[in-house]
Amino acid sequence: MSTDDYKFLRIVDAMASINQKVNLIGVITEIGISKQSKGPDCCCTIKIIDGSNASSGISINFFAENFEKLPHVESAGDIIQLLRVVVNSHPSGVNVVFDKKFSSFALYEGREGSIFVPYQVSSKFHARDLDKKFITGLRKWTVSRQPETASSDSLSLKDIKQGHQSNLICKVLHVCEVKDGEWMLFVWDGTDAPPVNIHKNFRVLHVCEVKDGEWMLFVWDGTDAPPVNIHKKLDEEFENPLPLQLEPTPLSRKVLCKFPAVGTVLRMTNDKCNEKLGLHLLKAGMGSV
Repeated sequence: MSTDDYKFLRIVDAMASINQKVNLIGVITEIGISKQSKGPDCCCTIKIIDGSNASSGISINFFAENFEKLPHVESAGDIIQLLRVVVNSHPSGVNVVFDKKFSSFALYEGREGSIFVPYQVSSKFHARDLDKKFITGLRKWTVSRQPETASSDSLSLKDIKQGHQSNLICKVLHVCEVKDGEWMLFVWDGTDAPPVNIHKNFRVLHVCEVKDGEWMLFVWDGTDAPPVNIHKKLDEEFENPLPLQLEPTPLSRKVLCKFPAVGTVLRMTNDKCNEKLGLHLLKAGMGSV
């Protein structure tokens, strides 16, 4: 293995290496939507930064035979290692292309103290002991700087308003296809659940013995339920009532039992093509923006 195989270029130096194959390692700040390219491949775009270019960074365009072979970034702030990618120049600027024939990548958690085992690698990637040095350096650099990986205009579920566009950071609990080409996401962040105030004025719903000498009480007082605000006239509601179940079939008990017991679970629908948005790649438990 040549010495160049261990050499990672800084982003500022890579931007001057037009039409060359380079190795890069950086912190992910933006994650594009996976979609079908104009050709036979699937594609997505990721933007990374490092200490040499912490403001604008550089975009990496990925191409693969299917969606599963594209990078599935778990969170902005994670680290990606790129080997033998090509630097291209366009009228709009400089970017990097991941060529499925010879390029490789590995994704690592960005948190300091995380393990050095990548959570996703491409088929041509080979780990090296020296990688730990670069990953450790980037994790420490991320901690030492002001975070720029999170959007400052993101809202919590408790702050969204009817008729307003919003950026959300929440947990995807479940994804299902409600009809051909239309998908529904069940998301949650727990921010609209007020603190529980246990006092004597509650109703005991059920009592059971969980083990010898230890009992469990199921209690309720209704005070943590926010008032319902229906943005609809009563006469319209009588003629065309709002549906309580938007999905065609009820969710199974197994799925519902995995939902949080507090906070609103919000339904989000999208009528765009599933493969263009990559909704079929989302898994329960993933963070989503």
